[in-house]
Amino acid sequence: MFITAMGSQSRKKTIIIRAIAILVMSVIFLTSAFSVAALSKTALISVDDQSLTITTMSTDVNSILEQAGVSVGEADEVISDSDRSTIYIDVLRAFDVVLNADGQEQSYSFAQGTVADVLDKANIQLGADYQVVPSQNTELTPNMVITVSHFQNIILTVDGKTETNSVPDGTVEEALKYLNIAVGSDDKLNVKLTDMVTANMTIEITRVEYKEVEETEEIDFETVKENSTDIEIGQTKTETEGVNGEKTITKRQTLVNGKVTEEEVIKEEITKEPVDAKVLVGAKEASSAAASDTYSNEANSSGNDTTTSAGVSHVNSSGSGNASGESGPGIPEYVKDGVLYDCNGDAVSFSTVYHGSGTAYYADADSLTASGNQVRVGGVAVNSNLIPLGTKLFVVADDGFVYGYSTAIDTGGALFSGSAIVDVFYYTLEDCTVFGRRDVNVYVLN
Repeated sequence: MFITAMGSQSRKKTIIIRAIAILVMSVIFLTSAFSVAALSKTALISVDDQSLTITTMSTDVNSILEQAGVSVGEADEVISDSDRSTIYIDVLRAFDVVLNADGQEQSYSFAQGTVADVLDKANIQLGADYQVVPSQNTELTPNMVITVSHFQNIILTVDGKTETNSVPDGTVEEALKYLNIAVGSDDKLNVKLTDMVTANMTIEITRVEYKEVEETEEIDFETVKENSTDIEIGQTKTETEGVNGEKTITKRQTLVNGKVTEEEVIKEEITKEPVDAKVLVGAKEASSAAASDTYSNEANSSGNDTTTSAGVSHVNSSGSGNASGESGPGIPEYVKDGVLYDCNGDAVSFSTVYHGSGTAYYADADSLTASGNQVRVGGVAVNSNLIPLGTKLFVVADDGFVYGYSTAIDTGGALFSGSAIVDVFYYTLEDCTVFGRRDVNVYVLN
């Protein structure tokens, strides 16, 4: 009985010991678990456009990155921050930028920064006449090219403007390209495109261009005169009206700075032919009876001054008064006792004298008159309604200027309107200018 009791007590003791051991181990395990949980943190890692999350007992950034399997290059930058439970890590990968200074290129690696940081790393100090492109406060980007240039001032005249511009060292062609100034193949420069830019260089660009233009011009019709025996001398008749033609003229123009300096006709094309005017000129002699009526109507029996339909006065030499030799307007010293004496002192018989304004005209030597005859000195224009064409005349001015013996062979608008009594002919403008406008006597010779 004793042995049995002793064995039972031993088993109970073993069970108790085991229970205590289990309890102690549980407490230790739970304590450890609580300690690990209390000491661990969450790490949020941003790298290569990805986000990684890990739990770590470490607070060292490099260890955390190594734990996450993230490698960091020499020029890479790591930025970290944390709070009570989380560590934030950003890994910025480095990239290359190119610095071009004074024609030499050098690469630099940056994870972030500005152009100014690159210049500082390259130990470049800028003078007042240097420029950086892009500007120094520009944020760096992968493969950015930074150019440091020495600049010169030039004076540029182009397209009507003169301005001072700052351009980088180089040739004239490079400077103009920098300023976005195009130079045409026909443009002219005062310097060569290959010349190097110097301080305050003057560059002048003359714009030269060529263009073709078309113009339409009228072609004047010609007047063809033809004698007709069906029409009396002094009369004309237009048989065919003249019509102007047209022609297209193509011109090549040279423009310098926008202004036409030269023009050359390269083609003419008649698009409408002119139609000649045909004028019939009277060549039929007037009947003697009609002529007698004309003279008898003009020479009034009263012997006093009369006025014709043309508005000019004339004196009948057969009457009394001024025509008899008395002094007075329109009666020159050549008339004595009703007789006209020419420059040679020869007596000239006349039937009528007209007084009025005399003018002069000129034309090409081969020009035709209203009578169909060519112009000539001694051929004068008259009002053919007053003085028939073909009438022999003697013209002398009140101031003593003598035109002399003449024949009525032409007419004119001023003569029909009465503003002049006679229009004497000369071959030159100078002679006509000398004659001018004078008061004259026109003697109708017998």
